[in-house]
Amino acid sequence: ASQHGGADVLPSDIIKLNVGGTKLRVLREVLTLVQGSRLEVMFSGRWETKLLRDEEGCVFMDVDPRYFEKIVEYLSSISKALHKRKEDTDIEKKKKSDKASVLEFPTFDNAHEQKVFDFYVDFFHLRETKGCNLLDLSQKKSANVKEEGNMIYEDLVNVFKKEEQELKKAEKRLEEMEEDLEREQDFISLFTILDDDGEGKDAGDTSNSTSDDDISFVTMSSSNSNNPHSSSIVRSNVNAGKDHEILNLWLSGKVIPVKRSTICQCGGSQVAKDFNNANWVEEHMTRCEDGTVLIKMDHPVAAINMIVNCLRLKAMMTASGGVEDEGVLCMDIKNAQDIDAIKDTISKLFEGKEDFILGKIKPSTDSQIIASKLEEYQMKTWLAEVNRTSEPEL
Repeated sequence: ASQHGGADVLPSDIIKLNVGGTKLRVLREVLTLVQGSRLEVMFSGRWETKLLRDEEGCVFMDVDPRYFEKIVEYLSSISKALHKRKEDTDIEKKKKSDKASVLEFPTFDNAHEQKVFDFYVDFFHLRETKGCNLLDLSQKKSANVKEEGNMIYEDLVNVFKKEEQELKKAEKRLEEMEEDLEREQDFISLFTILDDDGEGKDAGDTSNSTSDDDISFVTMSSSNSNNPHSSSIVRSNVNAGKDHEILNLWLSGKVIPVKRSTICQCGGSQVAKDFNNANWVEEHMTRCEDGTVLIKMDHPVAAINMIVNCLRLKAMMTASGGVEDEGVLCMDIKNAQDIDAIKDTISKLFEGKEDFILGKIKPSTDSQIIASKLEEYQMKTWLAEVNRTSEPEL
């Protein structure tokens, strides 16, 4: 475990998260609640010093915060119910509590949002607890404890022995999960800092920096905002092309943090060329007083946010080794007025490669009236808004 940054941690630790720009504070015991889940492995302490962090030390997760927050709320509800059950001493109360403790995953009225959320649940391997009784989650911890009467010495010895056996089983299980995770380097690379050889690199390790004042390879920032050599600093880092670097996109006052590897997925696209061009980055860069570097983009916030979340989904699907689900990747544009802005933004950032961000949508008609895949999707969206299921007659 030490080679992956293992550290002594406590269930009561408060984990600071930066989820796609949204700051969360979550108990470790909540994130590790589901046994065998990817969240449990990530936050069990095995990868503690390798987790990707922003300039404030928050663990950075390059995912859509809307869906991850729902996952955290769900896990928190289970955790609270478990604690409540432990506090109940009346057997009848426990039975009633067990019946009321079957918690289902959150649901969405919007079919597309539901499909994306379901993908998130499966991606983090949380499906094991769907519809389960909380008694099943906690009975192993309490099975060796007598509810009534006083324990004699032999009982205590047997309890300690069983607890020791359970602890060894848990340690073995964690070792097995670590081995499984090593076989999922693509997944873990989304949330940790890995060298080119796939080995973990400490978040605070700057041994590969060109100078003491070099911008961190984790976030594009500098500890010295008055550094006269800032131009060469940025040029050096961009040329290095660190995939795990966090880029802070600045749009009309809003900051959207995203990994370089996420925003530059589509090789040959204009957006990938821009962010891998030191001169372009330098021209659009603004340095804050605290040293944080913002990269200004002159595009609508809603359009960039939707594109970034779509790219995050593609990265997650790639990391899972699965085939891209076009139904999940399909952009859910709720406002017709956003269509033109999104179409214009995609045409500028992905000119000639629009299908990469829009997905491979098969045209439903050969008519020239639907001139692009986005226009076809726009028409389908309008039909859905008026509860129509038939294809347009052209």
